[in-house]
Amino acid sequence: MSLSDIIEQFNNATVELLSIIEDTVKNTDTYVLFKTAKKKVEMVMNADPVFMLESGGDYIYKYRDVITKGDFNDFILNTDKYIQDDDLKDIKSQTSKSSSDDVSSAELLLKYVRDKWTTYTHSEQKVVKRLVKIMLSNHCKYKLYLIQTKA
Repeated sequence: MSLSDIIEQFNNATVELLSIIEDTVKNTDTYVLFKTAKKKVEMVMNADPVFMLESGGDYIYKYRDVITKGDFNDFILNTDKYIQDDDLKDIKSQTSKSSSDDVSSAELLLKYVRDKWTTYTHSEQKVVKRLVKIMLSNHCKYKLYLIQTKA
């Protein structure tokens, strides 16, 4: 599998996941916020296709056990108990560069998605799990690619 295939599969899963979330937040007060965030993600992927794979993939990889073998529902609904101290430091560092309105809006959006998780049908939840697993798989392939090309 080529590097471009790995990047494309990760980014396609990201876009599909964003579309599912978009359907969840339509007709809500967070829809405009979501559209802005989605547009930013798409701009980043167009400008630097590897960025989401590297940055988002690292976080997904940290939770690979719960994503592949654990209680995915608990992971979605109680994300705070899974976040590692290093993640909290990273998040604080990144959010210090954002306005408090941006941070509050992002937190509200994440909370809304968590709240809506239980309203997803079993098949919708399976699709979300599948997409996250695709993202995890392609992040692992990317890391292996980097190791192989350095050897």
